[in-house]
Amino acid sequence: MITAYLKSQGVWWICTGMDKRPADVGSTFTSAVVIECAALQSAWDNRNDQAEGYILLWLSPQCLQAVASKTTAFDIWTELSTVFRVQGPLQIYANFKQATSHRVHLNNPALDLLEITHAFSCLTVALIIIPPIIQAMILLDTLPHEYENIGQMLLQTETIATLTFKTVQDSMLVNQTILD
Repeated sequence: MITAYLKSQGVWWICTGMDKRPADVGSTFTSAVVIECAALQSAWDNRNDQAEGYILLWLSPQCLQAVASKTTAFDIWTELSTVFRVQGPLQIYANFKQATSHRVHLNNPALDLLEITHAFSCLTVALIIIPPIIQAMILLDTLPHEYENIGQMLLQTETIATLTFKTVQDSMLVNQTILD
């Protein structure tokens, strides 16, 4: 239930470690770049604080003591996952199978994307981290023939660092709007 709440508040990716704090750019860049980086870091820090607050509000006093030394929402979530959410190979495989074998259909791609995203989230909670590029390629593999152009375009224009599940998802949804 807490995962649904964290997702609804837009902080789930911070808790899972998929949305990391932007790194410092150092003093070798222009002041505009340094200011922009500081703004991105500040925004991330605020979202991290929100995520921490949401999680901590759900915890009993005993659980609060267990995570008192943690400094980020990811650290808190990882500790809680380690203690309370031990999944066996069977459940991990079921989530992996759902993420990799689910097919996206033209009539309702948003629902299919939600199911695949949920499977990846379950794997992340179990501390099975699938790199973003692999998640993107798995999603590309699930697309129907009508979306083949998306895969070709993204594979030619994106880099390993920028090709993510979200990149593919956004391109799909834009293409779906065009098809409608």
